Amino acid sequence: ARARSGILLAGVAGGLRRSRLGRVGQPLEGYLHVDLDERALQAATGITVVPVEPGEILDAWRAVDQDRVDALEATTLVDWDVEGDVREGESLQRSLRAALAIEAVVDRHQLDGGAFNCHVPEIRFGDEIGIAPCFGLGRLTSMGYPFTCTGDIVTAVAMLLTKRLGVAAVYHEIEAIDYETGEVVIANSGEHDTAWLADGERPRLRRNGWFCGTDPRCGVCAVFEPAPGPATLVGFTPHPDALGGFRFVAARGELTERRFPETGTVNGAFRFREGSVEEVWPRWAAAGVNHHSSATPQDIAWKVASVARHLGVEAVIV
Repeated sequence: ARARSGILLAGVAGGLRRSRLGRVGQPLEGYLHVDLDERALQAATGITVVPVEPGEILDAWRAVDQDRVDALEATTLVDWDVEGDVREGESLQRSLRAALAIEAVVDRHQLDGGAFNCHVPEIRFGDEIGIAPCFGLGRLTSMGYPFTCTGDIVTAVAMLLTKRLGVAAVYHEIEAIDYETGEVVIANSGEHDTAWLADGERPRLRRNGWFCGTDPRCGVCAVFEPAPGPATLVGFTPHPDALGGFRFVAARGELTERRFPETGTVNGAFRFREGSVEEVWPRWAAAGVNHHSSATPQDIAWKVASVARHLGVEAVIV
């Protein structure tokens, strides 16, 4: 069993070395912590970063046939429960068209995942797309092509590893800490991975409240929760003292029964395993992880460390 597992993890590392991550636009202004040296990344891991201009997403949006949008809407309404007025202001139609446009660009460039900054005139701030396409990014992640937002190419590497290990990759932030219970709130601004969904439950769609109050239009996003059980947070970061110049960081823990649907997005409550939140949170931050990481409802820290060894980069478990 150990030999089989070792061969599989070596295969994951080999696949990562051949992977291509798209970078749509540039990181948000001031978000230096989500960026990295692309040539150094390729030299250390083999991962290629493929630049994609936001205008290419807009061109793909214009090329999407309405019949495909309608077909995707029909299947989405079968697979998802609708909350509230998701069809108001073409919220659902715009989100589905954007999802198909992004998928077309992924296919064209043969991408394995990537980082997406929608906060540009061609996408969120434009008159045509006019929304944050979070649902489309989550749809691709669920299909095995993980995407981050804000141009976060650093966490895109962590997401890619998590998905290649066959588990969920929820792009998230730790939104709040409950020091009494030791739990932290896992949530985001609209991205998702249906592998995060608890067995026997259905995902819900609602208008994305993070943008409905500020933008003339807003898209839809996913809302659902995981089952309680073992879990891991996985980050990735360049680090001058790390083997190969990069390190994966994994935090072992558990998902509790607590839920936060009022976040309006995919959510959950995570508790660190290796000590109190006061002890582990500083170690997590000091390891170099930015404020995003990939959350998965399994204990995969040892697998992360194994793949890192195969790649010749560092792994830190906190």
